[in-house]
Amino acid sequence: MGLRSISKNLELDLDDKVSHINNGERHLSENECVFSSGAVAETLINSLLIKSNAPNEIDFLSLGVERAEFEVFKGINSEGFSFKFMLIEVSDLKRMEDFLNQRGYILEKQFSSHDYLFKYAEYFINLSIAISLTH
Repeated sequence: MGLRSISKNLELDLDDKVSHINNGERHLSENECVFSSGAVAETLINSLLIKSNAPNEIDFLSLGVERAEFEVFKGINSEGFSFKFMLIEVSDLKRMEDFLNQRGYILEKQFSSHDYLFKYAEYFINLSIAISLTH
């Protein structure tokens, strides 16, 4: 038995949510069914970071949210928090790369057909300058 979820209310990186859901239904066994919980994500990730007293500069974020990457990033105040590295499960690399480039991140490495490591360029530029000044 497995559990598969999808939100109809979030901006997902899917061309057709209904087709995606219907395609998943084809793989259900006789004792499995489709249900709707009506759950809504009410807490933005930014609120979680604030409540947990997270530092403004976070070393690493790993994100795999089944094509809802852009919804997650909408919930992060990029002026309040930055991540040195982010490992992201991405379905549309071009779109994600364009989105993150505008926020100062660059693609560092591809680990699989859908897992990509991005780094915050400004941090590494500042680190390089600091190292140069000490030598």
